[in-house]
Amino acid sequence: MKVGIIIPCYNEEKRLNVDAFRKWLKDFNDFQICFVNDGSNDNTLNILTKFKQEYSDRITVINKKKNQGKSMAIKAGARYFYSISTIQYVGYFDADFDSNFDDFDDLIKELKQNKKLEMYFGNRVEMLHKISKNVASFINDKMLRLISLPFSIIKLQTRF
Repeated sequence: MKVGIIIPCYNEEKRLNVDAFRKWLKDFNDFQICFVNDGSNDNTLNILTKFKQEYSDRITVINKKKNQGKSMAIKAGARYFYSISTIQYVGYFDADFDSNFDDFDDLIKELKQNKKLEMYFGNRVEMLHKISKNVASFINDKMLRLISLPFSIIKLQTRF
């Protein structure tokens, strides 16, 4: 099982916790990260590019020259992951998400154990909702219209 995580970034130079991401990548092999630089006018792109060099096989950086907002950045990352056949789930969280990445152990266990789980929404890991297959299929059919919570994962079912 492979999960693609989108991290939309806009002027995150001072908030981006590269060390936490580095530890997370070391501890969890089932994840691939796509940072989307959304027209930042600070040093965000340089930080992301340098970080990508450390994990070139697990990190992608998409650079959008013009800021178009978080939802468009997420959409760009979703399109990227949607084109990779090995990615089964796509999710996102904010670049300043500084919660304990150890909570992803629970997420991986849940995804592996519950084959019917289509979506996972968390609000800083305090909220978990399991949503019906019909809702997940509807969202997949609408080209991954992701719901704007600090963290969510959607199972990819249909590829065009």
